[in-house]
Amino acid sequence: PAHFFFNSFDRPFLPIATRSRTEAMAAKMSMVRTPSLLGVCRTTYWPRTCSYWVSLHAMAARADSLHLSRTFVQTISKIIAGGATLCAGCTLHFRALAAPALSSAVTKDMGDLF
Repeated sequence: PAHFFFNSFDRPFLPIATRSRTEAMAAKMSMVRTPSLLGVCRTTYWPRTCSYWVSLHAMAARADSLHLSRTFVQTISKIIAGGATLCAGCTLHFRALAAPALSSAVTKDMGDLF
C-alpha cells in the first residue's frame, strides 16, 4: 500500500547481495526511511521479521478461507526454515518446532544462518 521501492530503505537488499555475503549482511536489518508509513510494524526493532509475520497471518487467513491451509503451511514452512526472515532466532525456533513436518530435502539443504 505504501508503494515501497529500493530507495525507501536505508540499506535495501539488492541483487548483488545474492552473490556477496558482505552485501547481504549489510542489508540484513534494513529500515524504512519513513516509518510513519508502516502499520503494526511501525515501532518494531525487527522490521523484516515483523513484516513477514504480519504478511504470513494475512496469507494464512486467505488460504484457510480457500481451504488451502495444508498447502500453505507446507509451502511457507520451507521458506521460513530456509531463513527468509534473516533472523537466526526465528529460524532456529521455527526449525525446532517444525522439524517433524519438514522433508529430508529441506532439512539437508537448510544451510548456515546469518
